[in-house]
Amino acid sequence: MEDLRRQILEENIRLHKIEARYYDRIHPEEFNWFEQGRIWKDLRFIRLKLNKGSNVLDLGCGTGNLFLKFLKLGFNVWGVDISEDMVSVLREKIPEQMQDRAKLFVRNVDEFIAEGGKSFDCIVSSSVLHHLPDYVDTLGQALKLLRPGGMIYITHEPTKDALAPDSFLRKILWQLDNLVFNMVTLGRIPVLKGRNFHLSDYHLYHRFDEEKIIAQCRKSQIKIIKLQKYSSVMRLGFFCWLDSRIIKSKRQFSIIGQKA
Repeated sequence: MEDLRRQILEENIRLHKIEARYYDRIHPEEFNWFEQGRIWKDLRFIRLKLNKGSNVLDLGCGTGNLFLKFLKLGFNVWGVDISEDMVSVLREKIPEQMQDRAKLFVRNVDEFIAEGGKSFDCIVSSSVLHHLPDYVDTLGQALKLLRPGGMIYITHEPTKDALAPDSFLRKILWQLDNLVFNMVTLGRIPVLKGRNFHLSDYHLYHRFDEEKIIAQCRKSQIKIIKLQKYSSVMRLGFFCWLDSRIIKSKRQFSIIGQKA
């Protein structure tokens, strides 16, 4: 298991070195209007629960999908990510007037959490847990850093049905999404060689289980305020909307919770 753990972490560093500069463009499933609108709705809800100037920890901050949004909402934000390349991209995005509220760390999240020394009003992550070798244990340790009354936000994670066989209608939707996306982005999205997600996204391919996340939250005295199962794996927002609202696929989930 220790050897597998090392391989997963090393592959995440290698893969994100390739992707970092282009990450936001080559992962439209995270940045299309459907997914971004859903995230902003959640963050506005969380903002109402927290005091101005609260401290937020973004686990696996990447290029800043959540990090930058919390900065814009007026919070002090700490971000940790194992990829120096991803953190470098994020650092360049932080507006000068917000830099005094932003702290970035290039670190294995487990090591960062183990160092402790600080508690947070909110702990968040987007599309991160399924990359971690021991995602349930890591979450449990991270929640120890959350202050009483603090909020958690976990989003864009796969459900255990993420790789379930597609219905005939969904197969058609995939083809339409792919066709329109390629037409719209022709020549504007780089082709990157050497990408293989089977180790970096290890738990996606080995049945990531949202029920284990929910159980760990409850074990850590987290009350689940909102649990949403939806689908945002199509690349264009319109097709994500159709997949979630019409076909009613449930391939991703998000959680908002509050510590007792």
